[in-house]
Amino acid sequence: MTTQTTSATPVPAQTVRTSSGLRDTLFDALDGIRAKTMTPPEAQAISKLAAQITGSVLTEIEFYKHIGRHNLEGGKVASVIVLGSEGDAHQ
Repeated sequence: MTTQTTSATPVPAQTVRTSSGLRDTLFDALDGIRAKTMTPPEAQAISKLAAQITGSVLTEIEFYKHIGRHNLEGGKVASVIVLGSEGDAHQ
């Protein structure tokens, strides 16, 4: 992740939304701690967000594994994914 410079403070550029971009952001945080341009709590916040992103991707991968099996059996897939139990779905 590169930084954009404003009049006083460097502003982080937007993270590239790929696994490589996420990894770059984590290494930038590590480098920031070593260079003392980022505090450990700031880096920890970035790390926690990265873990959440990774978890959501893993959930999506698992979902598509099941959908693939369903499609092989001739089933139809809903165009909208509803989270929670069927009784909780709001239409």
